[in-house]
Amino acid sequence: MKRTILGVFAVAAGVLYLGSCGGSSGSLTGPPPISLLPNRAFVSNEFTGNIQIVNATTDVLDTHSFVSGSGAQTMVVSGNKQFTFIFNAGSNVLLKADNATETGLVTAGLPNYSDSLAVSADGNKAYAAVRNAASSTGTPLGVVSFVDYVANSNTTVDVPLARRLVLGPSGAKLLVFSDNSDSVTVIDTATKAVTVVAFPAGSRPAWGVFSSDSSKAYILNCGPECGGTTASVTELNNLGGVPALGTTTPVSAATIGLLDGTTLYVAGTVTAGAGGGRLDVLNTAGLTVTTSGVVINDGFHTTMAVSNGRVFVGARACSNVAEGCLSIYSGGAAVIGAPKGEVTGMQAISGRAIVYVVEGGELRIYDSSTSTEKLPAPVNIVGKAWDVKTVD
Repeated sequence: MKRTILGVFAVAAGVLYLGSCGGSSGSLTGPPPISLLPNRAFVSNEFTGNIQIVNATTDVLDTHSFVSGSGAQTMVVSGNKQFTFIFNAGSNVLLKADNATETGLVTAGLPNYSDSLAVSADGNKAYAAVRNAASSTGTPLGVVSFVDYVANSNTTVDVPLARRLVLGPSGAKLLVFSDNSDSVTVIDTATKAVTVVAFPAGSRPAWGVFSSDSSKAYILNCGPECGGTTASVTELNNLGGVPALGTTTPVSAATIGLLDGTTLYVAGTVTAGAGGGRLDVLNTAGLTVTTSGVVINDGFHTTMAVSNGRVFVGARACSNVAEGCLSIYSGGAAVIGAPKGEVTGMQAISGRAIVYVVEGGELRIYDSSTSTEKLPAPVNIVGKAWDVKTVD
């Protein structure tokens, strides 16, 4: 049920609406019903604008859902698991939802489309890369939206062609990656101070993976896949002070990475078409490559998850003819899935050898002990699934 909007105030970057959105069903005389499940996965439904709820213990779709907004897509869960933030592409609105009550709380207008979000551990701040938004000077395009739910503010920081962002574990530093750029923008989240770190020509930084203490990040340089020269991984050190480049190690390709202890998995595409994807494995001690050039699916790789010793890698814009957009790596080789559409969401289920993968708008269940799809058919979500996140 929807309640009256409590207040509206406008700022330069957009509007923060203090209000509430309700569940999709329930009595008019009481609060909206909730699923009461102890282990839940939220699935954004781009067609219906709802957030579907899946029992992450039994892999069964629950009857309950709640309203997000037009074109619900990318989701991020706060570190304390209290809130889920959902970008609604139909109106370029970011919804903050309460996980306990399965209800939308507050919406914030963004200046344009975003598919890269980050939130503080306590859920009090949210950040969005908005590549095609007008800057404070009008040109070039590109900003990062800062939404502060305590200060009730919604502002922007100019970052030309901002495409993807990564927030450090401490929440103090935000890394921003821009299209066609050989630099990384480091933003202090408390002061909004901007430091631009230059990389060698042709590097094309595309993603970053922070160390657990937030002191450094491993920057994935896309290289040829993004119009540059050599793909590599570079240490970006001293993020608590003046950032400095450290060791650089060449890799096969690099647009997404995942750190598991001291093991860094890096994936990307070296050539377009089936068989063009590659995965490398590095040891962060010395930043040395231990496994190189494992063949995976092609496309622009944007998602990774690890479960039961297996690494799941997903991509968009893959050829999706001879092979699918999902690969599962284990023991020096990868299994490439059959064509099922782009991978837009992925979530390893804690305590189970199960990974949820959104492929071609369907939520599929994979067994990470066998690298095979667990169910004979995807979870029956009517509409188009986009992203999936566990919230408990």
